[in-house]
Amino acid sequence: VQWLSLFLAELGNDGLVLAILARFLPLSTAAASHVRQRVTHIVGTLINTLTEEAEIDEDFWAEITQAMADRLIDRIPAVRAAAVVALERMQILPEDEGDEFDADEEAIVPSLDTPLKRRKHASEFMDASGFDDPILSRFVALLQADSSKHVRAAVLHKLALAPSTLPLVIERTRDVDAKVRKAAYAVLAAKVDMRGLNIAQRVTLLDSGLRDRDDAVRNAALSMMYTGWLKEFFEGDVTGFLDALDVIESDEKLVPAL
Repeated sequence: VQWLSLFLAELGNDGLVLAILARFLPLSTAAASHVRQRVTHIVGTLINTLTEEAEIDEDFWAEITQAMADRLIDRIPAVRAAAVVALERMQILPEDEGDEFDADEEAIVPSLDTPLKRRKHASEFMDASGFDDPILSRFVALLQADSSKHVRAAVLHKLALAPSTLPLVIERTRDVDAKVRKAAYAVLAAKVDMRGLNIAQRVTLLDSGLRDRDDAVRNAALSMMYTGWLKEFFEGDVTGFLDALDVIESDEKLVPAL
């Protein structure tokens, strides 16, 4: 699949990609789970090779979206995770949200009323996230409700980030599974400007991450702090970095972790 995606991306022939998609899409409902997983993975790879200028029939695009959305509630976690990758470009954020985070704005935090440990499958919560876009809504439901750590981690990496979805990523730094917590810190380090977090969020993230019982999570939090914040944002200015954490007010909580 990797060589095919590289070849098609280099070729830049959207018509060919769509023709291949049309042949594979019906197989996404195959009885064999390994076939569904493979086909969903291939469909996702093909979708992500389409150029921004691709001319796609609206009905066919809707058919692709629905087919992959159906796989979000597949009983096999690997299929659900592959569907998340396939649907990344179908997410639509609220119209009033831009690309930059404003830490002074009140964040919208969609919530589900059932504790994570009691949710065995996300399908029954698909309309409970508070987002109008059905794909974004399903992503949020999976992130908060799916029993598979692999699915939750996949959503973290593919979720469209905005003021309304950022708190959901931060929430996963307290996930029950270390793989998901590590993924949350990796996403925050790679995609979120430190200015998108208020002081309380910055301090809490560092305190939780640097105290985490798992080495990989601690390293991810340390990487976020050093590479993402101190080195890239403050260009090594330790004084400015500490001021951004308001260490005078936060030292009781943060200094022991540092």
